[in-house]
Amino acid sequence: MSIFGSALSNVWDRGLSFFAAALMLVAAIAGSPAHAQTVAATVTVGNHPESIAANPTTNLIYAANSEDGTVSVINGATNAVTVTVTVGSDPVAIAVNSATNTIYVVNASSNNVTVINGSTNATTTVAAGNSPDAVAINSVTNTIYVTNNLDNTVTVINGSSNATSSLAVGELPVNVAVNSATNKVYVVNVGGGPSVGGQNDGTVTVINGSSNTVTATVNVGAGPDPIAVNTVTNMVYIDNTSDGTVSVINGSSNAVSSVAAPAGFVPAELSAIAVNPVTNTVYVVNNTSPTVTVIGASNSTSTVSVGNNPVDIGVDTVTDQIYIGNDTDSSVTVINGATNATTTVAAGSGPIAVAVDETTHMAYVANAEGRSVTVIAGSSSGSTPTPTPTPTPTGGGGASGSARLINISTRAGVGTGGNILIPGFVIGGTGTETLLIRADGPALTGFGVAGALAQPSLSVFNSAGTVVASNTGWGTNTNPAQIASAATSVGAFALASGSADCALIASLPSGAYTVQISGVGNTTGVALAEVYEVSASGTRLVNISTRAEVGTGPNIIIPGFVIAGSGSDQLLARGDGPALTAFGVGGALAQPSLSVFDSSGNVIASNTGWGTNSNAAQIASAAAQVGAFALASGSADSALIVNVSAGAYTMQISGVNNSTGVALAEVYEVP
Repeated sequence: MSIFGSALSNVWDRGLSFFAAALMLVAAIAGSPAHAQTVAATVTVGNHPESIAANPTTNLIYAANSEDGTVSVINGATNAVTVTVTVGSDPVAIAVNSATNTIYVVNASSNNVTVINGSTNATTTVAAGNSPDAVAINSVTNTIYVTNNLDNTVTVINGSSNATSSLAVGELPVNVAVNSATNKVYVVNVGGGPSVGGQNDGTVTVINGSSNTVTATVNVGAGPDPIAVNTVTNMVYIDNTSDGTVSVINGSSNAVSSVAAPAGFVPAELSAIAVNPVTNTVYVVNNTSPTVTVIGASNSTSTVSVGNNPVDIGVDTVTDQIYIGNDTDSSVTVINGATNATTTVAAGSGPIAVAVDETTHMAYVANAEGRSVTVIAGSSSGSTPTPTPTPTPTGGGGASGSARLINISTRAGVGTGGNILIPGFVIGGTGTETLLIRADGPALTGFGVAGALAQPSLSVFNSAGTVVASNTGWGTNTNPAQIASAATSVGAFALASGSADCALIASLPSGAYTVQISGVGNTTGVALAEVYEVSASGTRLVNISTRAEVGTGPNIIIPGFVIAGSGSDQLLARGDGPALTAFGVGGALAQPSLSVFDSSGNVIASNTGWGTNSNAAQIASAAAQVGAFALASGSADSALIVNVSAGAYTMQISGVNNSTGVALAEVYEVP
């Protein structure tokens, strides 16, 4: 059964503190003040840590120590090194595939890659080319790409078997990035471009990830190196360190535009680049200025002053905080993405690499000279609550092990009449499901959300249209203490005593339900609808849906959901546009594009046009199996099947070529 919900604007879920993180994203996009930035710990690691990566699923951080051939594994909960793993000679780059819990370490001097099993820390050595120096992972296809600087090749590693192949690219490949949404790989080559002003420009080799063949060679500026991809807009950004420009490649056409050098540019000063896809903002680190160039809409630019000799950058897309490691003055500049205001935090000696864990909002800074990692608490409190585990249900389907959907959220503007907020969910199995259901209005002001609904009213309807539970003012319930306790147990933020926010606990049998949130006295404003699984007996959440207007930039549809338990859960995810016209929906989105992201912002699955999938028949069969309405053959509606493990996920539904209209986001567990 498909349920039409309404208007989710911006939600991001996390695995430990579920919807508090969702609200931090809401606050960031709304222009909230900067979060407190404090040094939580300084962790001693190996000799000259040169690169660092975080696994948000396991809360482990990996620092590659280039001068002693080791990787220090840091427990994010205790900030202690739990093990030191011996790798190859001169480890210069490291990347984590959180989907497989595997870590890839590029060893420049021994010409190989050390593959670390994140569960056991056992290692496997995979041969690479001559002088490997950069790595990128496509977590959707479980394929790893390593650039070999001195033999003009890329080593392609099959993540399942560790089998390798070699692919010729341009001259002096120095960096690589992957767009998992389009399955394209971009390799930055310092040489090979046309001669301009007495120096050769560089190139970018474009690789089709499906066939691992070169499809294009794109000319860029002089001395290209750092690269970043915006998977939402399908744009690729390359720092050209010798001429101070940024080349912007359109991922659909490979057409190139250029963003001019910042004022006062000094050659070879561009050192790092990063993208916040939620805000569609690019950050370029200018090493000798010292500044960061901020590239916004229509490639407009502004400049932010940072510390001395900035060299690396990390972005928390949830809180919209940007971390810049300043090598010479041993500090980190934190930029508030909403305002470009800055905060300076002390680091160790020689901070040269930054990694951010977006589930804990901790930033990890590798201090090369200090042989340490500085841990910066980026959330407002510097800590996160840990919920009590939810009992494992015995019924339902769609999962291997006990993996299951446990909560959902929808934030939107609440109007009147047909424009109130109406998310939907389905409970499968037999027995009862105890849920905490909330409609937050006044509480949102504490997260910087403007125009919050002053007095929401909450009602829960079954499939027959009967009200099964309702509340106006959560303190008016007969069990407010139980509601507060349940909120704590599932990791929800606390509601103020006596506030006009709504909440209730309902024990519901299997079936389809809608949550209707309106304003008392036909008032309007922004509200957040939340559904948490508190306990279950033979039941599970098996379907969520949200119908909303798709805008552009941060106003695309971004529903969120959380999977708990062990094993994996198979889901059918859909972004319906044209199909809605048959249900009388006006202004349906003509061509939706669908992507599913994990908690660290990696695209794990994507589709534009459901019939373009290689398993379209399986998708149609799954839709019939779960009771979803059929999509017309060849329609522009999007759909895919994805297997996910425990963690927080988001769906992004946007319009192709920035088109707008009404779309329906759906997630079903497939039995």
